[in-house]
Amino acid sequence: MWCERDFYDQNVSRIQKELGKLANRKSVMYLDRLDGRITHDEYDKLIVQTKAQEEQLHDEMRSHGKADETFLTSCSYLLELLKRASDLFERSQPAQKNQLLRFVLANAKVEGEKLVWDLKSPFSGIAQCVKTKEWLPRPQ
Repeated sequence: MWCERDFYDQNVSRIQKELGKLANRKSVMYLDRLDGRITHDEYDKLIVQTKAQEEQLHDEMRSHGKADETFLTSCSYLLELLKRASDLFERSQPAQKNQLLRFVLANAKVEGEKLVWDLKSPFSGIAQCVKTKEWLPRPQ
């Protein structure tokens, strides 16, 4: 269920690490320029490239923040819908009920007189949270 959070954390960590490398690289380039190991033109060219890489990483970081907001908003809407799911299902026409069941359930089959199914994602994760009463990931 918390794959989104893991993905977000891993990418933010990777971006921060890359930004750190670029900052170190800029320091080394500056020292190389001062020591005469590279020319002023070479330094300017390398700085432009490095700043472009930094800007790209900052853009990526901003997009992750927006995606995180969108993810949380979607979760909120989904939970609101799930609160009313029983009532909506009861009032629906058979074709709509069938469509809803296909959207939520996977591998539905009858075994004897019993209906057996698996829930599709994200419903399986939500059901697990309801069962365990753990709605947030544990701090590591």
